[in-house]
Amino acid sequence: MGRIAKLNPRVLDLSYALDEFLLARQADGLAPSTLEVYRRHVETFLKASPNLTTYEALRKAVIRYFSQPCSPAYHNIKLRHLKAFFNWCVAEGYLPANPTARIKKAKEDLSNIRHVPLEAIKKLLQQPPHKQTYAGLRDYCLLLVQIDTGQGRENCSR
Repeated sequence: MGRIAKLNPRVLDLSYALDEFLLARQADGLAPSTLEVYRRHVETFLKASPNLTTYEALRKAVIRYFSQPCSPAYHNIKLRHLKAFFNWCVAEGYLPANPTARIKKAKEDLSNIRHVPLEAIKKLLQQPPHKQTYAGLRDYCLLLVQIDTGQGRENCSR
């Protein structure tokens, strides 16, 4: 079977484009879990916007989709995945333009940094295996970096 027909701005079938997008990303070496996240985000959007017969309908559906209340972090995650998919659709000629192009990232509130008791940190750092394996040492070092940068942020705000 030959390549699927390019999507016309008057008639859209993004489910075919999604399958090809995921196949292209798989060929790029993305992990199966990453591919599944892309699939989930794009399919969630497509299910929420069932009557996408024109580019104009798609653009309006994107605006409605991102107008729905959600946390700033989740808004940005959805935007990142849909933007990547639609950029690919534009590059492949499936869409005339990216309908997410004018959607802005939401500002995330970073003021909710919580204090972690010293005993909890000590308990976390005592979990095995720390230095017996490469992965254990790597994870231990990552924990130290996270603790150190979190502590640094706390000190900066005082």
